[in-house]
Amino acid sequence: MKEGIALVIGGNRGIGFNLVKALRSRGWTVYASVRPQTRADKSDPSCNEQQLEATGARILEIDTLIEATVHQAAKEFGLRRLDVLVNSADNTSGSNLAYRLSKTAINQFSRTLAAELPVQDPPAEGPSSYSALKLDKATTSKICVLSIHPGFIPTKMTNFEGPDDMDECIEGIVEQVEREEGEWKGGNRRSGGYFDWKGEVMDW
Repeated sequence: MKEGIALVIGGNRGIGFNLVKALRSRGWTVYASVRPQTRADKSDPSCNEQQLEATGARILEIDTLIEATVHQAAKEFGLRRLDVLVNSADNTSGSNLAYRLSKTAINQFSRTLAAELPVQDPPAEGPSSYSALKLDKATTSKICVLSIHPGFIPTKMTNFEGPDDMDECIEGIVEQVEREEGEWKGGNRRSGGYFDWKGEVMDW
């Protein structure tokens, strides 16, 4: 597989941090977004700025409530290509209904994004002629959207309890990512699907 470029949202602790480490160990160029509030979270032993820097990942400080930080991160990232965007988000079955509904919205967003992304390449003439084209849903998209259940891993979200092994689950997630990156041929029936870290289909 070619060397990939990944952006991991929430890359300084828990599952996000371990994904950063795993991708870097496989030769990926990784950008890790960090919320300022979590840079020194002493309640989470996995949150360690020095360990994140030691991976060689490039850190982008983003607070989505402060628009200027988003613009600055975009400026730092530049116009280079992005092969993989990882949005780390919990999907537990906790008792907080509002929280569960917010995660349900993420599921719906993923499904809708997979269906609504442009499915046709811009023509050689450039974007001006492309804007006049009618998109044909029968053509293929080069963007794949996957929702992956990471397993029940011990993290701060689970009070550091869970039967699954972090390293094993992270390895499985990265294999799912690299499977899509390595086998892409301009169309993918997995896009919009929900899978576990082993690649098995899960019900929504």
